[in-house]
Amino acid sequence: MRINLSRAILLVLGTWTVTSGSYWALSQAPTLTVDASASRHPISPDIYGIANYGLDATFAKEIQVGNIRWGGDGTTRYNWQVDSSNSGFDWYFMGGNGETTPVPSASVDLMVNTYKPADTLITIPIIPYVNKSAAWTCSFPVSIYGTQQSSNPYVHPNGDNCGNSIASDGTQLIDNNIYANHIDNTTSLQQQWVQHLVSTFSTAAKGGVKFYQLDNEPGGWSNTHRDVMPVQATYPTITQLGQQYAAAVKQADSTALVLGPSDFTLGGWVGNTSQQGGLYAGQYYLQQMAAYEKAHGQRILDYFDEHYYFTVSSPALSGDGVSGRARI
Repeated sequence: MRINLSRAILLVLGTWTVTSGSYWALSQAPTLTVDASASRHPISPDIYGIANYGLDATFAKEIQVGNIRWGGDGTTRYNWQVDSSNSGFDWYFMGGNGETTPVPSASVDLMVNTYKPADTLITIPIIPYVNKSAAWTCSFPVSIYGTQQSSNPYVHPNGDNCGNSIASDGTQLIDNNIYANHIDNTTSLQQQWVQHLVSTFSTAAKGGVKFYQLDNEPGGWSNTHRDVMPVQATYPTITQLGQQYAAAVKQADSTALVLGPSDFTLGGWVGNTSQQGGLYAGQYYLQQMAAYEKAHGQRILDYFDEHYYFTVSSPALSGDGVSGRARI
């Protein structure tokens, strides 16, 4: 399997701030010349996009982005049937949406409709567990796990306080009843969701959901989602799950494009090589995806997707967050 860099797609998501007294303000300004009449190639509509924030029709019409993404930590445990997820360590391991009669896939369907005709990227959970219900729940209620370093000041399921999973003495708590708030994730569950999206918006080839991302940063499950995944999954496990769920997506819509591993392994150049036949994570992942294609006669991975977080130390510029995707 070979990455064709001439067809690479790079989506930059981040915030950049130029401050007063910056490097450029203290140095000689560069000379910049723009020749608008020069021959140029049109910019691919796949270059620019935003994540699923600000579902406002007026705003969507104003910016007219080429891509919209349903992604991030909060989508890893999304259960489309009850239209709810769990925020994990990002926000007190809170699950649910408070709806008494949830509409399957309502949040996602609304996003797709709001940003039409933008191409849509949907995150498909491959983690072993997804949220159970629309009712507000949390993984570490104080009534069961005791006082914790902090608790949610806003939402109190059944009058309880929801802790951050760290006891007052700094001990990391363990969720001893995962199935209280979660169900097993399955390829069938996710395939049914893709089938719903196809029946609602048509296939990718006919203007429906174009991209499917294999979860969000599985390398961080044991941190962000440590209530259900306290032990970090190995890359062979992440890869095997990716193969299973990618195949399920392709079965539901053969024209859809699949992205993976959607992780933050510094471009694929880190990882426990002893578990991966001496290869780095990205090498191993691509090798195994190519092996699956050869064995089954079906391509299940279309983009090698990596996230990279960085901090610029210059006082002039600050920012973080880059997601790079290369067509393979």
